[in-house]
Amino acid sequence: MTVAAGFTLMELMVVMALLAIMAAIAVPALRTTLSGDPLKATARRLVGLIQQGSLSARAAGRPCSLLIDRRQRRCSLQCAGEDGPRQPGPGFRIPAGVRVSDVVTLHGGAPAGDTLVLPFTAQGYVDQTLIHLRDGSGPQLTLTLSP
Repeated sequence: MTVAAGFTLMELMVVMALLAIMAAIAVPALRTTLSGDPLKATARRLVGLIQQGSLSARAAGRPCSLLIDRRQRRCSLQCAGEDGPRQPGPGFRIPAGVRVSDVVTLHGGAPAGDTLVLPFTAQGYVDQTLIHLRDGSGPQLTLTLSP
C-alpha cells in the first residue's frame, strides 16, 4: 500500500493567503522604517554618491570630486574631462531637516566655506574622511570614508 505524500490544493491556498496577509501588514511598516528617517536616508544617498564617484574616477582614469554645497543644500559629483573640470553631474538635494555639520579629512583638516570638496584620485581613492550629518532635532550620524 502506497501513500502519496504532498499537500492538497486547499492547504496551499490557505498558506498563500496567510503569506499575502502578513506581507500586506509588513511591507508598509518596512517602507516607513527605511525611508522615514531623513538623516539615515541622506546618509544612504551620500554613501551611494561616494561609491559612484569612486567608480567613475576609476572607470575614466581621471580624478573626480564630491561637492557638498551647504548653502544650496546639494551634494553632487564633478569629474575631470579631457579639457578640464566638467559641470557638476549626478547628485541630490539635502532634505530641509538635515545638515552637513562638518567634514574632517586626515591630511587636509576641516575644509571651511560653503562648498566642501572631497577629491577622488584617478584610481578611485579618497582621503580618510569623517562626514558629520546632523538632524534638526539633534541626532548626529558620522560617515567614515577610508581609502
